[in-house]
Amino acid sequence: MFTHPLRLTGLAASVLVLSFSVHADTSDTGAMLDDVVISASRITPVEESLPVGAVVMTRAELARIPANNLADVLDTVAGVTASRFYGINGSRASVDLLGFGATGTQNTLLLLNGRRLNDVDLAAVDFSAIPVAAIERIEILPASGAVLYGNGAVGGAINIVTRQQYETGAGVEALAGDYDTLGGRLYGSQSFGDQGAGSQSALASLQSFRSDGYRDHNETRQDNAFADWRYNSADINAAVTVLADRQRLNLPGARRVNPLMSQDDLSDNPEGASTPNDWAKQDGVQILPGVELRLSDTLSAHIDGGMRIKRQQYFIDGGFGYTSYTEAETENFSVSPRLTGQWMTGPVGHQWIAGFDFSDTAFKRDVALDESTFNQPIHQVEIGQRTSAVYLHDSMAVTDSTIVSAGIRHEWVYTDATDRYDPAAPTVPCCGDAQAEPFDIRQEAEIWNIGVRQNVGDRFHLFGNVEKSARFASVDEFFELDPVLSVTSLDPLKVQTGRLYSLGAAWQSGGQRSVLTAWQGDFKNEIHYDVGAFENVNLDPTRRQGVSLNTRWQLDNTLWLTLAGSYQRAEFRRGAYAGNEVPLVPRQTGYARFDWSPLSVVTLSIAQRYVGNQFFDNDQSNDFGQRIPSYRRSDLELKATEPSSGAWLKVGVYNLEDKIVFDYGVRSTFTPGVYNAYPLPDRHVMVSLGADF
Repeated sequence: MFTHPLRLTGLAASVLVLSFSVHADTSDTGAMLDDVVISASRITPVEESLPVGAVVMTRAELARIPANNLADVLDTVAGVTASRFYGINGSRASVDLLGFGATGTQNTLLLLNGRRLNDVDLAAVDFSAIPVAAIERIEILPASGAVLYGNGAVGGAINIVTRQQYETGAGVEALAGDYDTLGGRLYGSQSFGDQGAGSQSALASLQSFRSDGYRDHNETRQDNAFADWRYNSADINAAVTVLADRQRLNLPGARRVNPLMSQDDLSDNPEGASTPNDWAKQDGVQILPGVELRLSDTLSAHIDGGMRIKRQQYFIDGGFGYTSYTEAETENFSVSPRLTGQWMTGPVGHQWIAGFDFSDTAFKRDVALDESTFNQPIHQVEIGQRTSAVYLHDSMAVTDSTIVSAGIRHEWVYTDATDRYDPAAPTVPCCGDAQAEPFDIRQEAEIWNIGVRQNVGDRFHLFGNVEKSARFASVDEFFELDPVLSVTSLDPLKVQTGRLYSLGAAWQSGGQRSVLTAWQGDFKNEIHYDVGAFENVNLDPTRRQGVSLNTRWQLDNTLWLTLAGSYQRAEFRRGAYAGNEVPLVPRQTGYARFDWSPLSVVTLSIAQRYVGNQFFDNDQSNDFGQRIPSYRRSDLELKATEPSSGAWLKVGVYNLEDKIVFDYGVRSTFTPGVYNAYPLPDRHVMVSLGADF
């Protein structure tokens, strides 16, 4: 049972949309409820058909949010919690949907134009690789997605939809700010061909980011490339998307608070570094081809493919003379053929999808003391994981106002691995020479959902849904650093399963639209990293429950108000911690923002977010005596545009109150009152200048 090397430093952790039509309002007043189309499902969209409390953030709304990265954008939605560790551009941030705490990344499925972004290891999705300016809209689907997407869609799915129609044009952006931050973006697009005979369009984008970061030894270097080609005709849609990323991070570690030794690094020196030698590197490329064939007016065939190659390097200085240098490589291939269609059975209209998903992953990790001894690795792990699934989903229009959705999925996961030490290599102090026998595990799970959506008039609807989900252990959750405690000597991690109920309402009146969602879920064998035991374990049964409200009001032609709030509880239901709260889940979160446009070319936005207190990581017993404190932070942003030239200027001031706060911390296993915290950036200013033409 291996935990990702970055966990030791405190880190808790395309686009074939041609098979989906895209329809989203980008006006300042926001989309009408009966105009919102949810494309995150793999079915041809049916307006207002999904029985979930979907929150759709349009491009116009995204442009007003005072944020420089996607993690900060998602954190404005009630029911979504983002945790940041080091970067100011979303690097290594984790997102948690419906309160899973440290495992939020593994229980929240992130999609780019309906395609999985979650890697097969424990690494969080790199939000810094997705520029906010490239996003058409974001669809948040709480408590939904398990049947269509399978493994990992436990709390729900978040679908990031990039701009789908490419016109001939270009754009440029330059970014500068505090912490010696510099960045830039350049894109160009071309549209050619005749729509009737078959049209083509393409877009290419390059983005670069450099920053010394808020803390010492906190440098971030990020480069990303994005290219997308599309072909559209009456009978065939095809696309190829390529994403490439290159990231270099220095890892400053935690700030330690030890009252017994009168040590308070968090207050006295929040900018300092406790691990001045640690660093991480990552290089990756992802290719996503796909094609849709329209076989008839009511039947289409789709084939999506994918390939992901990721190479990572880490150096961890563990102190006391022990260091660890790791090189890991992940290669993933996937293919997803499916059929979509419509038919009538009497008065009931059906919109169905039947599909097969296959994914094959090869993961290799070698560990040495440092780069100079890498030719003699101490620890070598090789894992193969193959996932197969079949699924069927049907949305049924029972009446003009009632839609029933039901689906079932069966998923199989086969994992084989070897875990060995090289007796000729230097030995790890704890273990000496050791070797675990190869193993083979076969696991499976059944996933299903049933829900109903009831429209009451044109501007109000009710919904209810129950969904059974599953999560399988990722490729790097099977092994600890100590091979003596390998999966061959312990019971393997069981499949995590859960049943999640949700209900609520969505409505619109005049210039306001709102979504209210309540949920309760019971989960068995939840996969979790035990900080004290240094291993991944299955928890005792847990429960999540809560309620969230997202609302937006257009108060007049120049002023908008956005409000979002949630109350949630995450508790152990049985076992040694029965009745205790799951760590790293705040009970209350809130967000409020005013957007004011005194002139058509000027918008001023001010926002404040609130995060309630939460138990520290590693405090399942809830007896530490203190919690991660609640906090409020405000952001201010001014944007001005020059319509004739397409030029624009954005100036943002973030953390206006200059507060020292943190949203991730871990208690000491051995020393009472001692904890490590990861402070968020202090007050900082960012300026962007760009043009679209």
